[in-house]
Amino acid sequence: LRPDAELGALIESFIPQGSYAQRTIIDPTGAHEFDADVLLELVEQADWEAKDYVERVYAAFRRSSTYRDMVRR
Repeated sequence: LRPDAELGALIESFIPQGSYAQRTIIDPTGAHEFDADVLLELVEQADWEAKDYVERVYAAFRRSSTYRDMVRR
């Protein structure tokens, strides 16, 4: 993955979870939809509320040409 220009500098760690971590991801619906769980640890921002982190991560995915049409809140 290429780091996002705006959020990339704040990423401390990217920790795969669940089937993504176990490398057992499957396509459970048969519709080519995958659920890859990760824990994204970011540098704390004193002036951000919890909703700001969600919005910033969402915005980073929306900036990606690969993921912009796949992301959902």
